[in-house]
Amino acid sequence: MFSLLSGALHTALTPPPLTLLILGVDSSGKTSTLESLKPVYSPSSVAVPLAKIRPTMGANSARMMISSTPGAPQASPSPTTYQCTFYDPSGSPGSRSAWSHYYEDADGVLFVVSTGQPGRMDEVGLLFNSVADEVDCPIAVLVNVVGGADDE
Repeated sequence: MFSLLSGALHTALTPPPLTLLILGVDSSGKTSTLESLKPVYSPSSVAVPLAKIRPTMGANSARMMISSTPGAPQASPSPTTYQCTFYDPSGSPGSRSAWSHYYEDADGVLFVVSTGQPGRMDEVGLLFNSVADEVDCPIAVLVNVVGGADDE
């Protein structure tokens, strides 16, 4: 009986798994964003060094336990820990039509914009509006700052 009650309580207090999409035009830093999250939220994952990241063909994915306290032990889910699956599909124009296959299961979108592509801001705006019209979940815009003081 205790096992049944304990299991029911655990299920009631464990947040549902989340699916997050990382979207944006090609070369905006989507995969770099995903790889940068791995050491923070999933220390046991092997992150690809940023210098070795190549254009995405198809999609990348990663599953991480996201806690309200980054870097905290992620041994078991708690009310402040979420099991998140990130999908990072290619942002090339020919691949974007496949994004719609991810929309139904998405709990959120991280839309990445690169400051290193000022000539593509019209394209970025149109793409953002298209995504915003099609998804039924929150969208966060992440700005990938390129060419900062450390890069000079």
